[in-house]
Amino acid sequence: MRVYWLIALFSLMMVARAQSLEDAQGLFTVGKYLEASKMSAALGSSAGLTFAAYTLGVHAGDQPKDQQEGLFAQCEQYARKALELNKSNADAHAQLGVALGRLGGLRGAAYALLNGVVAQVKGSFERALELNPRQVIALIGLGRLHAELVSRGMGAMFGADGALVKPLFERAVQADPKGIGVRLEYARALTVLDATANRAQIRKLLESASDLTPRDALERKQLKSVERLLAKLP
Repeated sequence: MRVYWLIALFSLMMVARAQSLEDAQGLFTVGKYLEASKMSAALGSSAGLTFAAYTLGVHAGDQPKDQQEGLFAQCEQYARKALELNKSNADAHAQLGVALGRLGGLRGAAYALLNGVVAQVKGSFERALELNPRQVIALIGLGRLHAELVSRGMGAMFGADGALVKPLFERAVQADPKGIGVRLEYARALTVLDATANRAQIRKLLESASDLTPRDALERKQLKSVERLLAKLP
C-alpha cells in the first residue's frame, strides 16, 4: 500500500510541476516577463531554469542600459545551472549564447576580445544546433553573429562567413513559420550585411511579418518594430 501511495504522490508532484511551468509560460504570454522568470526559476529543473533565462533576457532588453548587465549576468547563471542539470539541453545552450553575447556587448570590445566572448557565443549556438538543428534562437543568434562579424571586417578572424547568414535564417523560418521575430531578425541581419543589395528581400520579409498575427506580448512589440522599419524603407 505504501508503494502505491508514494507513486500517487510522485505523480501529483509531476503534475504540479508541469502546471507551474505552464503558469510561467502564461505570464510570459501576457508580458509579465520578470514574474515568469522568477516562477520558472523556482522550479529548479533544467527546463525551468532555461525558461527563466529566456524570460529574464526579454525583460532585461526592455530596461535602461545601466541595469542590463546584472540581469544578463543572472541569465548566464540560469543557463549554466540548467546545463549542469542537463548538458544535452539545446535550449539552455542557446540561452547561454544569448546571455554571453549581450554581456559582451555591454562590457565592451576590449572585454569581449580578452575573454574570447565571440568564440564562446559561437560555440554555444553551434552546440545547441548539434543537439537540435531546429533550435530557432540558436539559428537566429548564429546568423546574426556571422552577419555582424562579416560587416565589421572580422569574419576571417572569427571564422564567420556571410554566405551562411541566409541559410541559417531560412532554417529558422522553416522551424518557426509563424514567428514575427524570425523575419524581423532576418531582415535586420540582411540590413547589416548589405542593405542596398538585399533591399527587395528585406522588404519582402518585413511585409510577410506584418501579415502575421502576434502570438504573445513579445510578438506584439516585434510587430511594431516591423512596422517602423517598413515605414523607413525607401
